[in-house]
Amino acid sequence: MTPLAIAYLPFALVLGAAVAHSPDPLAGWAATLPLYGGSAHLALLASLSAGSAAATAASVALLINLRLVAYSTSLTPLFAGSRRWVRLLGAAVVVDPTWMIAQRRGERAGTVAQRRAHYFGAAAALTVAWLAAVTAGALLGAVGPAAGALAIAVPLCMLSIVLPHLRVPGGLRAVAAAVLVVVATTQIGDGLPAGTEILLAMVAAGVAGWTPANRPGRRLGRRLGERPEVAS
Repeated sequence: MTPLAIAYLPFALVLGAAVAHSPDPLAGWAATLPLYGGSAHLALLASLSAGSAAATAASVALLINLRLVAYSTSLTPLFAGSRRWVRLLGAAVVVDPTWMIAQRRGERAGTVAQRRAHYFGAAAALTVAWLAAVTAGALLGAVGPAAGALAIAVPLCMLSIVLPHLRVPGGLRAVAAAVLVVVATTQIGDGLPAGTEILLAMVAAGVAGWTPANRPGRRLGRRLGERPEVAS
């Protein structure tokens, strides 16, 4: 999880700066763990800062986090037969980095219990790092000038996350589609609610990059399900 936490550090700092300048900084900071998603959290703060109603802002964040449904589906073999509180806890920390860690661990030998413990260990490490970085960003953002400096880190963070996906099947199409949608929505300006461009870009990337042989659920489910110890 360490490389992923480092890659997401600039994003967390910028999110913290947005928290510091939100209408209610304490409430914005308190939403870090319940939302457990930087894009949704940032869109929520942007919507509230723009004067949107609370229900509208929450809807934007919910739509952005709908991608986690696909991730959760692909993790079904990992939590099959576990207790309800274990499944609920596992669902609460499903996000891009934890799903990626689970996918990589599924490629290695081991029991389901070992993979599940690995997943929760990665989630715990990410939670501590993410909360600490968002808090640091909020403290730095409250200073004033530091917030502008933190904004430079966002493109660097996005590059570190996006570039590896160019090598996977459909990755180039997905990135290109997302870029085109962002450019198009930016031209519209204030005609769209805050966070809409993120949601549309995610949908376009998913549609353009989708390949039947590379679906997350099929890949991870196959890797977990083919091993004899999984059935036990």
